[in-house]
Amino acid sequence: MDSPTHVFKILLPEQFPIDPTKEFPTPLDESSGFVHLSTAAQALRVANLFYSSSNKLILCLIPVANFKKGDLVWESPSHPTPSDEADKEIPNTELFPHLYGKLTSEMISSTVEIVKEEDGFHFAFEQ
Repeated sequence: MDSPTHVFKILLPEQFPIDPTKEFPTPLDESSGFVHLSTAAQALRVANLFYSSSNKLILCLIPVANFKKGDLVWESPSHPTPSDEADKEIPNTELFPHLYGKLTSEMISSTVEIVKEEDGFHFAFEQ
């Protein structure tokens, strides 16, 4: 697998812009001790599996070059609520980007608001 040049942070509208006074942008990140990120190929699955109760999301595009060396770690998924559905969709052999450092608004190069359609979220990005 080629290393991606960008990763994504999925946020609820009320979580954006990122609060600079908080160590982590979301409660899930805080409880995990790292910031959950996705590649372009992973973001759609993550949005539909873990944010299905939301009608709108903010996708933050972050250049990998904006992270300090060693802060971005590729690891097996850390499912917030393990489920059979999530385990089928995201196998433990797939590596996800996890940020062990602070995510700031300055690191984000662009954002896109995604609105859920009748059959879920739909979006595509070049990898």
